[in-house]
Amino acid sequence: MKYCANLIPVLSFIIFTKYFLALQIDINPDQSLKDDEHQISIYEKYSMTIISIADTFDFVFIPQNAKSIKSVAKKGNYKIMINGSFFSGTRLAARHAGWLSLFGKTYSPIGKDRQVSHIFRYHLDEKKANLIPYQKFIPTGDNRSIEFQTGPLVVDSNRVAQKYIAESINGLSKHTRTLLAITDQQHFHFITVRERVSLDELGNYLTTLAIFANQRLDVVNLDGGPSVALYVEKYPELNYNADARLPILLGAK
Repeated sequence: MKYCANLIPVLSFIIFTKYFLALQIDINPDQSLKDDEHQISIYEKYSMTIISIADTFDFVFIPQNAKSIKSVAKKGNYKIMINGSFFSGTRLAARHAGWLSLFGKTYSPIGKDRQVSHIFRYHLDEKKANLIPYQKFIPTGDNRSIEFQTGPLVVDSNRVAQKYIAESINGLSKHTRTLLAITDQQHFHFITVRERVSLDELGNYLTTLAIFANQRLDVVNLDGGPSVALYVEKYPELNYNADARLPILLGAK
């Protein structure tokens, strides 16, 4: 009886823990907005904005004399725009950090770098996106594909990609973030996080969100820190660092 009595608090703790974890699944946004066909989900936690893109997005590369994200968006008639992947050099003379190929034209070679662990490939005709470890990537020269290197991988098939996060330069430290999520319906989601957070902590939170429920979820990190930027034409109150001059941007119309 003594041993059984000692098991009671242990069992109670296990039951409480399972109940508590169950409560963390399928978290709804604190606020939802619509920008035509784009869905905007706002979360107070981490001061995070997730924009679910209706179709696809453009990769905008301005290697010389980069303009502000706001001015590029207005000139290109983009309703939504975020900062893109990593770059080297300066905003006046930039190079993409790692592989970049746009419609068959190669701008920079594969980077053997633990930070930019994956290459995003999207085929315009097939409307199919993949995240490929750079070690396994084989260039095709396809003139209907967008390919760019970034990373680390944060979520891989609904599981936090702890290996890639731990091997990266800043995955376990706290920074503001921009990320790109892909669901199994080949829908894209722009994610900006204004509070400093580690990628493993953020990845765990993303897997609990209702907008990703019952879907395969893959998430990859984009450039962060001072490069984090968001422009939303319809809701300027959501704009963040929109005057930043950045050479690499992702935009949706």
